[in-house]
Amino acid sequence: MNIQKKIKHLCIFKSTTLNSAVKKMNKFGYKSLVVVDSSFLFLGVLSNGDIRRALIKKKKLNSNINSIYNKKSVYLFENKFKKGQIKNIFLKKNIDLIPVVDSQKKLRNILFEKDLISTKKKLIKKKLPPINVMIMAGGKGTRLRPFTSILPKPLLFYKGMPIIEHVIKNFLKYKISNFICSLNYKSYLIKAFFKEKKLPINLKYVEENKPLGTAGSLKLMRNKTRDILITNCDTILNCDLNKILKYHKRETNDLTIICAKIPFQIPYGVVETEKVNILKKINEKPKNSYLVNVGTYLLKSKLISLIPKKDKVYNMTDLISDAKINKKKVGIFIIPRKSWLDLGNLKNLSN
Repeated sequence: MNIQKKIKHLCIFKSTTLNSAVKKMNKFGYKSLVVVDSSFLFLGVLSNGDIRRALIKKKKLNSNINSIYNKKSVYLFENKFKKGQIKNIFLKKNIDLIPVVDSQKKLRNILFEKDLISTKKKLIKKKLPPINVMIMAGGKGTRLRPFTSILPKPLLFYKGMPIIEHVIKNFLKYKISNFICSLNYKSYLIKAFFKEKKLPINLKYVEENKPLGTAGSLKLMRNKTRDILITNCDTILNCDLNKILKYHKRETNDLTIICAKIPFQIPYGVVETEKVNILKKINEKPKNSYLVNVGTYLLKSKLISLIPKKDKVYNMTDLISDAKINKKKVGIFIIPRKSWLDLGNLKNLSN
């Protein structure tokens, strides 16, 4: 069976491990993979949502995907669909690909959401719920010294533009216009920048008299009725915000943490033992992957009530812990590694 090379790359078997599936998603930038057998008989689709739910249930990364992929996923028979039908399916189902099969259900093609992205964006942007974006811009930027001794981190330049301007313009693509800046360190310079720049946004400030941590300034907000998207001032996400918002709403999360899967190799031989000081084996420079918090969150405004009223340092990790203690629903949304740019370190800022 002659299947295009690109399509083959998006196929996995039900015996594929969870870890291998995540690596393939990250490599090719898709949020779903098609599950087939050795003869390319279509079996179902594995989405990043399926992976998230498996990880939350503490499924091991070396286990196969057989029990977690969607065996009732959407597919179409070749030569039996219209273009308008495809658009409607993408919009209603919030999926990024649709398998096309022959009469024997063998995979013949894959239709991609990105081919209809311009149409989809126009329709979805109008439906975005009201949301406030809070940019945490009050830190001292110690990782970027000595540059931050002169300018605050949000005003350092990256590709000809201040970091904070990159962050805001990234959200403007989704017609989000309500922004709140949490300020402390060199706040007068940041205010002066926005006064001169005059971006097409509704901008308000919450100013800390002293550093309150990455979540402490939330209690200074006045409008506490909308959901809040919180982001570090050095975090740029190149992913579909619509899908994150839809996931947050669909799962009825009180708090959603945006995460990326980061590979890490230990540069030494790692020793495993059994019993007391008896060698079991040595793993030479093993590679592992970890889910990393990228510094962006979606939360319901009612969570602000969990923040102590006293002016003390209170970080997002504290809020997450208190949310769990109070039995609030905390979920994660995984994005590909290449969709996250951390401009809080000199290496990335210099590229």
